[in-house]
Amino acid sequence: MQRSGGSSTGAGRVAIDVADTMNSGQVFLWRSVQKKGKGMWWYGVQGQEILRVDGHTGRTSTYRRGGRWAAYKKDLFRDSDNPDRIPESMPQDDTTAEAARRYRNLRIIRQDPYQCMISFITSANSNIRRITDNLARMTETFGRPVDAGDSAGMMHLFPTPSALAGATIREIQKCGVGYRAAYIKEASEMVESGEVNFGRIKKMKDYDDMMDAMLSVPGVGNKVADCIMLFSLERPDAFPLDRWMLRVLGTRYSGVFGSRGSHAVPSASSPSSSPLEHLTDKRYRVAHSKITEYFGPYAGYAQQWLFKMARDDAGASWRQKT
Repeated sequence: MQRSGGSSTGAGRVAIDVADTMNSGQVFLWRSVQKKGKGMWWYGVQGQEILRVDGHTGRTSTYRRGGRWAAYKKDLFRDSDNPDRIPESMPQDDTTAEAARRYRNLRIIRQDPYQCMISFITSANSNIRRITDNLARMTETFGRPVDAGDSAGMMHLFPTPSALAGATIREIQKCGVGYRAAYIKEASEMVESGEVNFGRIKKMKDYDDMMDAMLSVPGVGNKVADCIMLFSLERPDAFPLDRWMLRVLGTRYSGVFGSRGSHAVPSASSPSSSPLEHLTDKRYRVAHSKITEYFGPYAGYAQQWLFKMARDDAGASWRQKT
């Protein structure tokens, strides 16, 4: 039975809950617009493309010049991961089973790596609404405008690496990103020069090698690196650890990840506590090893389901409600 607000994508594809997916902290430059008649369109920026997703079917189109929308050929919602079988690969404890029941149609979006990296560098010590606003200002300032017509109107592509590498720190700061402006500029310079090559990084088989490559970028810590790896570098075993997730592991999984559990990791009694400051690179990687040992090769999906469940149950706000 399809959850309210979800979608059925037709023959050969399993269900996608587009609204839950867009409202799960993965992406920031997406918005919903009421269709003429019934249903919603979701419009978003994917690097140098403007995409449109049918909120009911999950079918995705890309904008072409002349006002034409063409089928998007890439696997945006990661059908290749065989989502129907992912819950079967996970432990069947009560919490994981509940999260899978509620959010199994929440997908991981296959993002543009550069946009993903800049987005999560911007996200440090911020909240979803502020991140969204800052990134929107960045695209409007440095991205190429596109009149997508239809109900989308004027949108802006994500800035290219050369655009942000060529900007001054002060110009980037005007987008509201504060001290992160220097990181954004230097990270863009590294991509522009080829020092950071996402194609090469994506081919790395070893988690630690990929983590090392991402940590070489200014403004990228372990959690941000895991976000980039999970959402854009084909690492479904990446498991971003923030205060929300440490709280979930320390409370809902106390017997497994608590101080006396066999997979003990730092915990948080509330979202405002700060165990992350004690989570060194070494401890973070040890925690990741224990987490993937427990949740399996698609641990990143469990992370998204648990993160969404924790925030929803706490009444946390999302930018989009439809």
